[in-house]
Formats: sequence, structure tokens, C-alpha cells
Amino acid sequence: MIYVVKQNKELRRYLDSVATKLDGIVWNQLPALEVREKDLKSNVNRHEKEISNLLLLENKINAHVQSLEGKIRGGERQLKLKLDILERALNSIHLDSFINKLDEIEQRVQIQLTDHRKRIDDLEKK
Repeated sequence: MIYVVKQNKELRRYLDSVATKLDGIVWNQLPALEVREKDLKSNVNRHEKEISNLLLLENKINAHVQSLEGKIRGGERQLKLKLDILERALNSIHLDSFINKLDEIEQRVQIQLTDHRKRIDDLEKK
């Protein structure tokens, strides 16, 4: 029984010394841990600001994309309207009358060309 009590006291002393050493280690490491904690909090704050800035940038980009998409849709509508107008205009032109008008224009140009050649010849003779 005395042996158990003696061993118990030695064990208690040993555990107390271990606890004291561990306590010293913890207290020695505490300032470094506090500095590390501040660094980590600073990093977290910095990253949160970066994320916030990126989200703002994403919103601006999305707004710009939507604006461009609207302009593209508007341009497409205008092009479709112009194409419809051109198609109607082409459908309304009768090909025969168009060819006849071209023939008339060609005849007038030929007459004018002939007149100009005569004038040039007359001027060269003088």
C-alpha cells in the first residue's frame, strides 16, 4: 500500500512537471499563434475584398453583355426589316419592264456616244 501511494505521488509529480512544461510551451507559442491569427484574418479580409471586387466586375461585365445583346437584337431586327423591304421591292419589279428600261437607257447612251464621236471628228477636221 505504501508503495502504491509513493508511486502515486511520483506519478503526480511527473504529471505536474509535464503539465508545467506543456503550459510553458503553450504560453511561449501563444504570441506567435496570435500573430499568425492576425495574419490569417488579414488574408481573409483581403480575399473577401478581392471577391467583392470580382463580383462587382462580373456584374458590370454582365450588364455590358446584356447591352451588347440588346444592340445585336436591334440590329438584327433592322436588317430583317430592310431585307423584307428589298424583297418586296424586287418582287414588285417586273423583270420585263426592267429589261426594257435598261434597253432604252442603252439606246440613249449609244445615241449620245455617236453624237460625241461626230463632234470629236468635226473638231479634229477643223
